[in-house]
Amino acid sequence: MSTSIKVIKFTSILSNIFLIITYLITVNIESNFISLNTIWISNNFLLTVFGGVFASTLVVLFCEINKYLIDKKNTENQLFYQTLYLYQALFLMQHNILDYQSHPDIQISENVFDNTTHMIKSQVSYLRGVDYSCFKKENMIEQRHTLFKKDTFIKFTSVENGLNLIRCAILEERIDNHKQNRINPDYITSSNARVAKVLSDQIGNLLPLLEEIGEFLKTIDDNCNNRYDWNKIHEMTQNSYISLFSINKKGTAVPESTADKS
Repeated sequence: MSTSIKVIKFTSILSNIFLIITYLITVNIESNFISLNTIWISNNFLLTVFGGVFASTLVVLFCEINKYLIDKKNTENQLFYQTLYLYQALFLMQHNILDYQSHPDIQISENVFDNTTHMIKSQVSYLRGVDYSCFKKENMIEQRHTLFKKDTFIKFTSVENGLNLIRCAILEERIDNHKQNRINPDYITSSNARVAKVLSDQIGNLLPLLEEIGEFLKTIDDNCNNRYDWNKIHEMTQNSYISLFSINKKGTAVPESTADKS
């Protein structure tokens, strides 16, 4: 979009310049202030040349304005839906952690959040590269997008680091269990002290990000005449989550993949 804006500004200047030149030539023809009616060149020839150039730049200007409007809408669509995918990935990670916290007897693996972390990193990287620029600098979507790239992005570092911290916490708990010769030393759950702390910290990192991303989505929707219906999508996201665990016949919480086999 920034390229289209530059082209529009450039062609606007050119069209104005050639408009003025064309107008001066017509005035000169009427007043005959400068007579160029020679065998090689004439006022009519100049009028034809500069008038044609003016018309051409005007056509280019209109085409670029139309292209800008199309690109603007397409970029807004990209911003909203890619940000929505990011919000859903954060929401999924948050509730996965809450699932493990509410089931302290279920084993947690060190790669449990690999998929959601990969989704988050991919979406953040994509959103940073989106080129959304407007003629009006007070455009709220552009302001929030710029803020996201400058400030919000930094906060994702703690979420990404949380994945490594969870792995380290699980490995440290296993090492301690082996040192103390405990039964089933590799069976680590959210009740283990180190793991519990990391999960709690990760929830603390996710909550403000979910709020900020939600506000960004609302800003996009509000400034696009609510064509995305963010409130409805937000409600559906909240209500559509399915827990990692299901209840088996004995009343014990188990991963759904295990429950399906029983």
